[in-house]
Formats: sequence, C-alpha cells, structure tokens
Amino acid sequence: MHIDNLNLKSIMGIVYDPSKTPQEMADAAGVSLTDVRNFLQRNPICNYRADRANYLRKQVEDFFLSHPEASEKDAAASLKLSLPTIKKYIKFPVESAKKSVKGKGKEPFHLRGLSVSNTDSEILRDIIDIYLPKKRTFDCDLTFGRGEFYSGGLQVPNNRYDKYLFDKLGSKRYPAMPLDEAERLPDGCFGSIVIDLPISIDNSDSGVNAFKSLNSMFDTYHEMLSMASRLLKKGGILVFKTVDFVLRNAEDARFSGQWATDHAIDYALELGFELTDRFILVRHKWLQTSGSMKIRTGLKHGYFLVFTKII
Repeated sequence: MHIDNLNLKSIMGIVYDPSKTPQEMADAAGVSLTDVRNFLQRNPICNYRADRANYLRKQVEDFFLSHPEASEKDAAASLKLSLPTIKKYIKFPVESAKKSVKGKGKEPFHLRGLSVSNTDSEILRDIIDIYLPKKRTFDCDLTFGRGEFYSGGLQVPNNRYDKYLFDKLGSKRYPAMPLDEAERLPDGCFGSIVIDLPISIDNSDSGVNAFKSLNSMFDTYHEMLSMASRLLKKGGILVFKTVDFVLRNAEDARFSGQWATDHAIDYALELGFELTDRFILVRHKWLQTSGSMKIRTGLKHGYFLVFTKII
C-alpha cells in the first residue's frame, strides 16, 4: 500500500493514510484510537508499520537532500518529528554529509542504508537501494515461499524458486518453480540472489516450518550457499538471512549457543564469497517452538548478510 493511494475506507469512514499517526487518522474520522487500531489490524491489505516507516524515511531523506547543511534538530523542527525519529531514519551522519558536499557544487551526497530495523521489508529496501539501485529487485529468490518478503511493496523477482511450494504453486499471484528446476540452470546466470531459510528447529509433527535437527539446518546452509555460488556471476550479490539462537536439549535441560550466522559466513568465505555488509533485524519476542527440541533466540535479532562473489 502506497501513501498516494488513500481511498481505502472502512464503514466508519477511516481513511488509511500512513502519513498520519493512528491518533490523527482517528481524529480525522471522528472515531476512537481503538477503532483505528482495530481497523489496521484486521484489514489484510494495510501494512501500516512498514508503510509508515517508508513514509518517514522518505521525508527525512528528502529533507537532507534539499538541505544538506541542516542539522538533525533543524529536520525535527521542520518536519515536526521527534529527534529520535530523525536519528532513526537519517541515512548518513550529518557532519559527514556536510563534508561530502563541500567543493562539489549541487551534487547530492550518497546515502547509506539503515543498519538496524524491525521489518524485513525495510532492510531489503535499503539493501536494494545500495546494491541494486538500477534493477530495483533481486534476479532470483531461491526460497520464495508465498512471497512474504515482498509484502511491504517491494518488487517481486522474475525468477522464483522454493523447495516446498504451498498448494504446488507458492503465491497465487506470483507462482514459483520447484527448486529442482534451479539446479538445472547454467552456471553464472544471475547477478543477485536472496535466500531466507527457516530459523527454527522442531523435531515434532507440529507443522511448524522448521528443520528437524541442527545437522539438517547446517547441511541446508551448505547446499543453498553452494547453489547460490554456482548460479551467481563473478561480482554478483547474495543476501542470506539467518539468526543466532540457543538450542535446548529437553532430556537434560542443557542449553548450547548456536552461532548460525558465523557458520554461514565461514562457509560462504570458503566458497569464494566476501562478506560485504550485514544488517540487523530487531525482534520484539523470543522465538519458541514446540517439540522435544526447543529454541529461543539468544539475542533479539536476526541478520541479513550481504556477500559478493569474488571467485
């Protein structure tokens, strides 16, 4: 949902507008704040958190592009936002931005992406802005699923694969191909690939989208990173999402730290990748799965690792 499409209304006259706070939407419609919150939660096509973040980020970006000499306090006063909000969405330290425009006339300074966020779509948008500014999306997604990665309005890749297709199709709007088909593709056919594997271990029959064991998880890491290495051109970009966690053995209640992120990095380096960047996804809840093997996140965040193929 983009902010220029503001004609969605509920029966109470609430207009979906990410440029407004929930209270401002409530005041405009003459309803309570609770009514607006219920509307946002129950309307499946409203992704307010992501749309609001995108709106605020663009406001801050545009302000500093137009006023490169301005301070963060100037931006807060002009945009009528809090200083913490400005600091959250600014994409380049102000002092460094000032230095970058000195002696360069009206040439705009280059913006860096946010390194920390609480939504997948915001991080992916920043990665694309920095590493794939012309293509605006990845060449290939090897773990497309139902396309949840792109629910924040991101452009969907043309090449979509998954080992487990929902309803033998994946997304009804954007069908995916079986992963076996990707294995038949020629070497070096893509310039960018994204991989988002499950982050849980659950050996029960609960139906949770999870690995059955730690070994199967790391084996899959190896398989998918190897496939990506083969399919990528030299200089290609790989984005690999992962998370560190604590594994509990239900029989003796022992806990062991599993640094899955380091494991992924080590194997990628062996394959000829270079770790170019990493982004942190902040989590608000501990991850807990059912079954005899249970995990919770050791830290409340995941990682988006950005690799470049150098061999």
